[in-house]
Amino acid sequence: RVNTNTYSDFPSATRPMSALEKSRIQQSVEEGYEVFTSKAARGRRMEIEKLKSLAGGRVWSGLEARRNGLVDSLGGVDDAIRFAAREAKLKEGEYRVRYYPDKKNMVDEFIEKLTSDKEDEALSRNLGAMAPYIRSYRKVMNMQGLQARLPFELTIR
Repeated sequence: RVNTNTYSDFPSATRPMSALEKSRIQQSVEEGYEVFTSKAARGRRMEIEKLKSLAGGRVWSGLEARRNGLVDSLGGVDDAIRFAAREAKLKEGEYRVRYYPDKKNMVDEFIEKLTSDKEDEALSRNLGAMAPYIRSYRKVMNMQGLQARLPFELTIR
């Protein structure tokens, strides 16, 4: 590897993280958690200690979340859109909904599949056992914003 300084290749899939790198990641996670819980407590009009006692990475069902004061009502995406429009004092027809990413047509999906298969084949051929790590690295590097990552990948087939 070639570096311009000690941490210029951080994060790296080719070497273990140093204690300093681990502490920086932990610090970033903790800062993100503080921002999230502060905003959530303010938005729920709930004491931060109460919210944190309910949070801590737990997953609640919709009914449990409602009982705990974490949500006001239950529903799906369409319900949320109607609620947001109502809060913005918009009537039906005064707003439109756009879903991202745009749905691809059959030809574009076919071409993308062919292209990605060729890239995957080349990656596997050239990097062998390292190919899955490079795929994961590329995926993470293309993500935006704060991330909560597990130290493993879960694949359900």
